[in-house]
Amino acid sequence: RPKGGSKTASDAINAGVPLVTYPQPYLRGRLASVFFKAMALDEVEPDAATCCIANSVADYVTKALRLGSDQNYRSRVAHAIQERSNRIFD
Repeated sequence: RPKGGSKTASDAINAGVPLVTYPQPYLRGRLASVFFKAMALDEVEPDAATCCIANSVADYVTKALRLGSDQNYRSRVAHAIQERSNRIFD
């Protein structure tokens, strides 16, 4: 079952690498989604608004496959992350 990590997510975001998270009931399972919400990626790339936070296991798979197979989309999301990561690291 996919998890919403914190350390791995912060490392990926710091490197500008897109990832998908599936928020869980406990804080440790929601931190990655909090990071993405705080960055407001949709303000940089409208298509990135829903790129990284899954609302079901099936949605997680769909989002991960798109990020893994669509290089243009992945590049746009990565750019949005790089533009906004200072919102969580500064």
